[in-house]
Amino acid sequence: MRQRGRDPSDSLAREVDELLSSETGRTRWLDLCFRLIILALAALWLLAPPAGRGHEATDGKAIATTP
Repeated sequence: MRQRGRDPSDSLAREVDELLSSETGRTRWLDLCFRLIILALAALWLLAPPAGRGHEATDGKAIATTP
């Protein structure tokens, strides 16, 4: 005999249903999505090359020692 409350997949499915159907679940999903978007934007900002650095001043010593 299988007891309905003892099956882990049954309790997991019930938990997911509660999260998706309740207002708290929606808030948690929105919070999670917001945080993921912020992390993605931060990663893009950190990995993007700096703007406006087309040419930098050359090193004077390097120019003087070049034949």
